[in-house]
Amino acid sequence: MINIMRKYITFISVLIFLFVNHLADPSALIADEVDSLLQVVDRQENSAEKVDNLNKLAYDFRSINTDTAIYFADQALTLARALEYKKGIANANYMKCIAYRRSGDYNSARETAEAALSLAREIGDSVIITKSLYNLGMIYSTKGESGLAIANYREALEAYRQEKKKFQMMAVCNAMGQLFNTIALYDSAAIYLNLALELS
Repeated sequence: MINIMRKYITFISVLIFLFVNHLADPSALIADEVDSLLQVVDRQENSAEKVDNLNKLAYDFRSINTDTAIYFADQALTLARALEYKKGIANANYMKCIAYRRSGDYNSARETAEAALSLAREIGDSVIITKSLYNLGMIYSTKGESGLAIANYREALEAYRQEKKKFQMMAVCNAMGQLFNTIALYDSAAIYLNLALELS
């Protein structure tokens, strides 16, 4: 019975993985858009809008070159601090979290995610809160800290459920299913992976 459950979970996991990666293909990044944004940033005066554009550049480079993503996030962070632009500070920390996580520096990823989460809670930015929680879940899951991963995933899932964000709910359910599968809680894995499949 356990072997059948494992095969079933693996099958569902592969389907969800293919679906999510098809929608979030980093190769879909259009070089012209990045070049255009770089030109805009070069011409902009120091402002909140420039911070936002630097954060967009960090996001665009997150899957292509994590060092470049961190470079733009650091620029955004420095300028946002000078402007006392709290949303920009929180978002820059979140962008650094993504880049650090993708590069395998999980301690720095955790630190920047926690900084983003703390400030996002202070200013009431639900988008950065839920994204930071989800990333903390992924970080703790990778580090083998299942309890902390599950706690962060559950909080992110509840927030996405309240906001009725189906795609994000699917991603969190898939991550939780994968985690439960890894720690051999197959019934829980099947529940969350089936839920992810229903949401896709």
